[in-house]
Amino acid sequence: MRSWTRSLPFLGDAPASRRVEPWTIAALLGGALAVALGVLLAPLLAAGMVVVMVLLAAGLGERTRLSRWFLVVLGVVLGGYALMGRGFAYLGAPPVFVGELVLGLGGLAAVVSGRLSRTFRSPVAWAVAAYMAWGAFRTVPYLETHGVSALRDAVLWGYAIFAVLTAAALLRTGWMERTVSGYRRFLPWLLVLGPLGLVLSERATALLPSVPGSSVALVDVKPGDLAVHLAVAGAFLVLGLYGSDRSRSRGWLEWVWWAVWLGGFLLAATQNRGGMVAAVGALGLILLLRPSFRWFRVLVPAFVLAATLVALDVEVDLGGGREVSARQLVRNAASTVGLAGNEGLRSTVEWRKRWWGDIVEYTVFGPHFWTGKGYGVNLASADGYQVTRDESLRSPHNGHLTVLARSGVPGLLLWMALHGVFAASLLRAYGIARREGEEWWARVNLWILAGWAAFLINGTFDVFLEGPQGGIWLWSLVGFGIAAIEVQKRERDR
Repeated sequence: MRSWTRSLPFLGDAPASRRVEPWTIAALLGGALAVALGVLLAPLLAAGMVVVMVLLAAGLGERTRLSRWFLVVLGVVLGGYALMGRGFAYLGAPPVFVGELVLGLGGLAAVVSGRLSRTFRSPVAWAVAAYMAWGAFRTVPYLETHGVSALRDAVLWGYAIFAVLTAAALLRTGWMERTVSGYRRFLPWLLVLGPLGLVLSERATALLPSVPGSSVALVDVKPGDLAVHLAVAGAFLVLGLYGSDRSRSRGWLEWVWWAVWLGGFLLAATQNRGGMVAAVGALGLILLLRPSFRWFRVLVPAFVLAATLVALDVEVDLGGGREVSARQLVRNAASTVGLAGNEGLRSTVEWRKRWWGDIVEYTVFGPHFWTGKGYGVNLASADGYQVTRDESLRSPHNGHLTVLARSGVPGLLLWMALHGVFAASLLRAYGIARREGEEWWARVNLWILAGWAAFLINGTFDVFLEGPQGGIWLWSLVGFGIAAIEVQKRERDR
């Protein structure tokens, strides 16, 4: 075998860490035959297999390179979800969409790079694995009955693999600072194009092109989703991560972006209560853990904007039943605690409370305590809360209760343990970084924690974590947190 492999460019006298074993060559040849057959049966799938094989061949020559490609592609996909929403999520050919393609690339990068063992030094990674294992246990029995529907519901736990894959790629490449710098470059685009995408989704849907093979508009941004991304961006700004990357300062430009941020927040928060609470909760967490004079950069533009809206009695109707105004913002805030709100706001609150109560009743106090109803069952129809003719609503507007309804009490406990361990690990890393004077790491830890909180809060009020726009983002952020914690441990050991 040694004599003829020497002629291949990525074999021969390569070091042992980069040498390709004979079984890998056999797998590539077998894959080539499968692609040849696939061209006749499923051209699109065959094209995807070709891409995977090319990446595999290149990755075998340089393991770190494939992990870098995965992180770059993942960054582009996350940006697409943030700016284009559901429209970007529908790119692809059912049942394989853009999220599943980047998942395949990440899995390939993890296998080739061999950094999974380092990732599982983190207790968070083991908690993710335990949660996924129970989710798989509650999905497999329903595959034969519900087929694709079971797989579609299973992304609630399946997308958690992004946490492991993202952490493995970051630990292989060491791209922690580069990831933060990449988000810094993306932030202005988010602050400008995010609200524009929401306006187009609310007022100009008929003018937007549809995703090929689907009736979904190419840009379909939900106000709650935008509010969550604004929460992450606001945390980035208030922690000073935009103005400094350990060496540079941007000064006055931050004031400009805060003013733009406040306009986008008003637009999103008046249209969605969950997103409003998520943004306030994330920034409130930072204020609690790290009070700073930098808050004046938020409060001054906010006071000016609020005073202007009240004085001029500004109202902008986007056609969704809730105008953009100071009064609407107050009504949304009051309705979240049941104090006020119009009839529509009160009715949705009561509808959710009744459904959530029924879920607790048949799981915590009922026959589905251990197993839940599984993945594949349309919960809205089964529980008697379906509100759409095509039965497109499948889950309650609460990701945590969706876990409970589908996975039972054991699944919910694993879900809570996972996020509890993650939050505790970040808080511990934040405290150590502050104590040892590692200010950049302290701010990064708190930024990850605030972003994580924003996603979970919004997932409490909307079907958000059950789809790629929220699910892949959340778990990628968890993976970034796992890598950040492990890198800090390694630096302290050195």
